[in-house]
Amino acid sequence: MAADNPNVIAFEMEGDSFTLKKKGGKVEFLVNEQSMVAELAGAKIDRETRTATFMGRDAGKVDPTQDIEALASLLESWYPPGRVHHVHDEADFDNRKGAGIVVAKFSAEWCGPCKQVAPRIDAMSLKYPGVKFLHIDGDKVKSLMRREGASCYPTFLFWKDGEKKTNKIEGADADQVEATICSLGAEAAPTENNLEGEVTIVVERDSYVVEKEAAGVSLTVNGKKVVPAGKCPALEVNRSTRKVTIGRGGGVIFASENYNIEEVMNSIEAMFPNKVRHVHSVEEFDEIVKNNANVVAKYSADWCGPCHAIAPFVAELSLKHENVVFLHIDVDAVKALSQREEVKAMPTFDFWKDGQKQSGQRIRGGDRAKLQENVQALGEN
Repeated sequence: MAADNPNVIAFEMEGDSFTLKKKGGKVEFLVNEQSMVAELAGAKIDRETRTATFMGRDAGKVDPTQDIEALASLLESWYPPGRVHHVHDEADFDNRKGAGIVVAKFSAEWCGPCKQVAPRIDAMSLKYPGVKFLHIDGDKVKSLMRREGASCYPTFLFWKDGEKKTNKIEGADADQVEATICSLGAEAAPTENNLEGEVTIVVERDSYVVEKEAAGVSLTVNGKKVVPAGKCPALEVNRSTRKVTIGRGGGVIFASENYNIEEVMNSIEAMFPNKVRHVHSVEEFDEIVKNNANVVAKYSADWCGPCHAIAPFVAELSLKHENVVFLHIDVDAVKALSQREEVKAMPTFDFWKDGQKQSGQRIRGGDRAKLQENVQALGEN
C-alpha cells in the first residue's frame, strides 16, 4: 500500500501451485497441496500465452522456469480434444440431428458454468463415440436458441433419430446429461487409459494497484491498467483466508515485507464498503441464524459468473439494510451446508426470519428486483 497516498492500494497475489495426480484413469486436483477435486475433467496450457486452464477457468500464467512444452504435451495426452461440433447456423444444426443420439448444448462465451462444464462434455464425447455432441453459442445463433426453447445458459436438449425428446437440462449438470444419453441407449467405448503420473504447475505472482481517481476506481495488474477509472468491480476481502475477490477473479494476498497485509485489507474494505459475512462452517452458519432476526444467505462459487456479477449489488443491500445480516457461502468450501440446504444452482438466496427459513422465498439466479423485494419484506416484517 502506498503509505503517502490513501487513494492507492498496492499489493501482490500469491502464485498458486496446482498438482494433478493421475491414477486408475482419474486425475485428482490439488491447489496449494489441498485436494479440491477427486476427478478433474479438464486441464490445458496455452503455449503462446502460457495460461493454464482447469475446468474451463483461467488459473494464471505458468512460471517461465517450467518446461511449458512438456507440461502442455502431457496435459494433451491426459485430456485429448473432444468430438464436439460447433454449430454456426440452423441449417448445419438440422443436418446433424437427423440420426442417432444427439446432444445440443446452448452456451455463451461469458458464461462461467458453461466453461466449467465444457471439459466434462468433451470427455463424454470421447467416452460415447456413438453420440453426436453439438455446441451452439446462443448469443451468435439466437434464432436457433429461440426456436428450440432454450432460455438460459447452459441448456442441454436431446434428439434420437431426428425426434426431439422431452428431456431438458438447465445448468451445468454433466452427470444428468450422461444419465440422459444412457437412458436413450448410448454405449460407452472400452478404455485402456490406465497411465499414472503426477505433475505440479506453478503460476506467476501478480502485482495489483487499485487507485481511486477523479472518475472512479481503476485497476492495474503487472504494470498494465486493465480496468479504467470508474469501471473497476468491487473488491471483497475474506479476512480469514486473506482472499480478495475482484469481479470474477482474485486470489490470496502475498505476505511481503513491502506492505502490511492488515493495512491492505483495511484499505480495501474502506474503499469498497461491505457488510457481507463469509461463512466457513455449518456450525458458524447455524449460530448466526439462531442469534439474528433477519438473515439472507447467498450460496455462491468462485467459478460462477452470475455470482460475481451480483456481488456488488448484495454489498449495497448489506449497507442499506442494517437490520439484516447478509451471509456468503462458498458451496465448494462448505459443501456440507450446501448439500444440507439442497442448493443445486448458483447463485441461490435463502431468507431466514427468527431462525426459520422462509418457505417459498428462495431465489435461484441473479434476479436483482426479486432479491431487493425479498430483502425489503424481510427487514420490514
